[in-house]
Amino acid sequence: MVDRAQVGPQFITRDGKPSAVIFSAEEWARKTVRKGTLAEFLLASPLCGADIEVERQHDTPRDHTL
Repeated sequence: MVDRAQVGPQFITRDGKPSAVIFSAEEWARKTVRKGTLAEFLLASPLCGADIEVERQHDTPRDHTL
């Protein structure tokens, strides 16, 4: 299976349903490379500059004691 993953993704099923995928380390590195910062992502949003009003709720904090 490892040899086949070097050629393309290998799909694993459980009870006939997709469960996992195995692919090469090279493909993993390619898929997980960062493509910019969070700020760049947010600035590229179609909603950037849409002048949306967001009201903040000023609720009291919840009691976290047990």
